Amino acid sequence: MSGRNMKRWIGLFAAIAIITAFVLLTGVFQVLPGSGAETAAGAVSAPQVVSTDPVDNQPDCPIFQTFKVTFDQDMDPATLTGTTLYIYVASGFPLPATVTYDVATKTATLVPLAKLTAGSTYFVRLSVNVKSSAGLSVQGAPLTWYFHTLPAIPPRVLGKSPVDGAVNCPVSQVISITFDSQMDGTKFTPFSFYFAKRGGPVLPATITYDAPTMTAILKPVQILDEASTYDVTLIGTATGINGMFVYGAPITWSFNTVLVQPPSVITKTPADGAQDQPLDIVSMITFDRDMNKSTITADSFYLQKVGGARVDTIMTANERGATLTPKIDLDPSTTYQVTLTADAKSVKGESVIGAPITWTFKTKAITSPYSDVSTSYRYFAAIYQLEKRGIISGFSNGTFRPSSLVTRQQFAKMIIKALGVPVSGSEVCPFTDVVDQVGTDPLYPSKYVAVGAIRGIIQGKTATLFAPNDNVTRYQAITMVIRAIDNIDRGLLKTPHPGYQATWDPSLSATHGQNARLAEFNGLLAELPLSQLNPAGAMTRGEVAQLLWNLVKFLQ
Repeated sequence: MSGRNMKRWIGLFAAIAIITAFVLLTGVFQVLPGSGAETAAGAVSAPQVVSTDPVDNQPDCPIFQTFKVTFDQDMDPATLTGTTLYIYVASGFPLPATVTYDVATKTATLVPLAKLTAGSTYFVRLSVNVKSSAGLSVQGAPLTWYFHTLPAIPPRVLGKSPVDGAVNCPVSQVISITFDSQMDGTKFTPFSFYFAKRGGPVLPATITYDAPTMTAILKPVQILDEASTYDVTLIGTATGINGMFVYGAPITWSFNTVLVQPPSVITKTPADGAQDQPLDIVSMITFDRDMNKSTITADSFYLQKVGGARVDTIMTANERGATLTPKIDLDPSTTYQVTLTADAKSVKGESVIGAPITWTFKTKAITSPYSDVSTSYRYFAAIYQLEKRGIISGFSNGTFRPSSLVTRQQFAKMIIKALGVPVSGSEVCPFTDVVDQVGTDPLYPSKYVAVGAIRGIIQGKTATLFAPNDNVTRYQAITMVIRAIDNIDRGLLKTPHPGYQATWDPSLSATHGQNARLAEFNGLLAELPLSQLNPAGAMTRGEVAQLLWNLVKFLQ
């Protein structure tokens, strides 16, 4: 070669070296980031397996075992198929399975379509055709792992509750069976684990499986019958996680329930014969066994004055007790009786031992607010309750004058206040004989009369005359009470049955007779000695207090 040609070749080699160095230094031919592992110089590395689940050679795997392979870089999902990642036994072909790939975790999952066989060894192979997103095969491929399923040993029963032949079991008995190895909880169904009263159909129950204790639990939906035999069955379709049937299946055993005693009362509040009880005392009763709370009603559990009418209460009940809360304060210095009838039943349908159960207590005594009304006076409780609510008041000298008669305009004020109806002062009284004001109350009497007239509670002698200073008769007062209730709700008053006999003959007054009969039937005339009173006679302040207190209690 001539010297000239030699120089040309040396120049060419120098140029190639310079270009190569430039490429290596600048990384012009590096792959895009994220497409595969890259070396410091920019070369793409083969993907590697980070982990497998189960690990290689893992023993005691369940028969529904899946297999997961996690890589160190993004893989091409299209290369992960049943022919590139598959499971097989040493002597067989690949088993049917699905293969999926999770991009986020770079994990391929192989799921056999059928349960594996207990006591067997399985192999998993990953072929060279599994590629990264950069098109490179997995380092070391083909790769093979293997694992072993649980031994083919049938699970055995360790214990049963209640034990076979158990007696005096509670009617709330829960049934369970415990095994020596882990079971497949999905196999415990109403068709594989059930119970029945001897000679009867399978009974409803909830079934759960507690993996930590390897215990299946059967909880009856309903309380069991007393003094009865029950049979429990576990058939062979209940299997362990190794797919093996329970040793000795079907498993059967029986137990007997206890003869249940009727419920007894544990406590009564207040205690029988208790004295000086507060006027808002709540009566309570508790039981030693579960009660059917739907049988504890206002008719089977109630409060009443001894020898008198029942008290309006709010009754609440649960399985072990009931309470009676008076809607309004009880009367002072009065004896009350609490009653629980035989209609109150346990969940087994039995009445309380000793029913009907009754006990009494007496409310505390209080001081009369008026010098001429003793606490033993017939209408004391009514006067006390209305005075406490600001519905009535006495006189400046400390008296109430219970025997004094009540005028029509006085009764108008009393009934409007008893009803709690607002009086604004802008009302116009339609009666010309009612003055605007008497005494210190600017609304009395005209505004109270006006409100009563507007609501249809009060009527005049004529369209313009009210006769405000006439004494109100018992008939008139009762009729106004009936109108007041109807003004609130016409459905509140119950209609007397055809055979009901009122104390006062309704024929005595075409205007008021039927109203008096209706009032008596609905308890609005309670505590009034009707047989001793003339219905057309003038009403005293004490009687009015009792009538209006009955009205307040009725509405509350």
